[in-house]
Amino acid sequence: MTIGSRLDRRFWLVSEDGVKLYPVRIRNRLTGRSAFRICPASTNITSEQIEVDNIDEVERAVVVEGHGIRVAPNEDAAANVRALGGRIQGVGYVADWSGPRHARAERETAAEEG
Repeated sequence: MTIGSRLDRRFWLVSEDGVKLYPVRIRNRLTGRSAFRICPASTNITSEQIEVDNIDEVERAVVVEGHGIRVAPNEDAAANVRALGGRIQGVGYVADWSGPRHARAERETAAEEG
């Protein structure tokens, strides 16, 4: 994530039409805090969303646990809640980011045990 950017480009969701959708930091109007918002499934109810600062936690919540996250294709676009499945067909990663390795391993272990 570059300074001043609200997007984190280390991992992204891929829409059904191939568009990369990046996690977005949203500013809480009540507290002034800028954070990623994780939510159960694809709810858009702010009170049900959890504010998280760490992109590794975001990636784990989305990829392993199936939660939704506010994402956007670029800095100027509106941020919408999306989760894997439905209109989201996959996940992509920056090659040198070490964060997703733990989530992929946990997901594969869970699939083998389930």
